[in-house]
Amino acid sequence: MKPARSSASYTSILCLLLATITLGMLAGCATTPPWPAIAEGETTKSVPGRWVWAELFTTDVEQAKAFYGDVFGWQFETRGSREKPYTLIRNQGIPVAGMVRHPAAEGDALQSRWVGLISVDDVDSRAARVREAGGSVLLDPVKLRGRGTVALVADAEGARFGLIASDSGDPPDVMPESGNWLWHELWAGSADSAADFYRQTVGYSVKPTGRAR
Repeated sequence: MKPARSSASYTSILCLLLATITLGMLAGCATTPPWPAIAEGETTKSVPGRWVWAELFTTDVEQAKAFYGDVFGWQFETRGSREKPYTLIRNQGIPVAGMVRHPAAEGDALQSRWVGLISVDDVDSRAARVREAGGSVLLDPVKLRGRGTVALVADAEGARFGLIASDSGDPPDVMPESGNWLWHELWAGSADSAADFYRQTVGYSVKPTGRAR
């Protein structure tokens, strides 16, 4: 197994990526919000702790489209400028995720990464809790026009996830259709430490259900 890329290296690439995408989309969308909302039509109030969105960072957008379109039947809609596009992913017409292209670092075995985003009431305060609980803030809270406020953080063991306070409201909390997100699972070195971290930062309650084999 190759060692994980350092947080500093990942942060610099992601910050540059978000900055260039944002600038490109702003330039190409004078009147239309550059970042599509995570929910359209019926929405619900924010429920802190819900996983409501995901972004795929990939070196080959077209290949990813072919793969996920074939496996899940997802549809893809390109937004932004031709130079800096953003791909909105829909499942049965409903937004479920986004996709952006980014180059892989030299020697990096992973050519793409999914980053899930958790709905929170206040991104700034939750990011502060992440630091207090021993995690790190890789991208400070930033306002994305049309989307809301987001931040990229990592837990105490380095697992990365996003925080989002959506401007449009969250997707309805209903039983997911085929092709929608259903479950998120964390593989941690210390289950007890991870439980404490997410209890402090997101407000999760943790209940053991059995012993992993």
